[in-house]
Amino acid sequence: MNASFISTDKLMKFLRSQPDELKKIKFDEVCTFAELLEQFREKSGISKKELVVILQLSKSHLYKIFDGTRIPSRDVILCLALILYIELDDVQRLLALARESALYPKIRRDAIIIASISQKLSVEETDELLLGMGEDSLL
Repeated sequence: MNASFISTDKLMKFLRSQPDELKKIKFDEVCTFAELLEQFREKSGISKKELVVILQLSKSHLYKIFDGTRIPSRDVILCLALILYIELDDVQRLLALARESALYPKIRRDAIIIASISQKLSVEETDELLLGMGEDSLL
């Protein structure tokens, strides 16, 4: 069984019914937060220099994020997701790798961010929505 091609619910049911089968499951090659983020950055074609300007982070801070010596805050991860046009499932994966809470649609702020990611809105557009709904901005 290849774990990367099965839904979480199906995997959980399978593991509950046959816990000894866990040893047989082929999980994706585990990559780090930094490695996965770099894949998305390369795919987007946006340079690290551009990200420094957009995110208003110091160059050294951003480079530490990409070399894996620093894990950014949840909001910085969400900004990166919006800038790099990362799909929602992949955003959730990045958040998990960073040991940050997943986006949860029953939380109003998270629901706005989920909608923004799904609609490929910019960070600025997302912040406008957040502020308009009385929520904290990302930046």
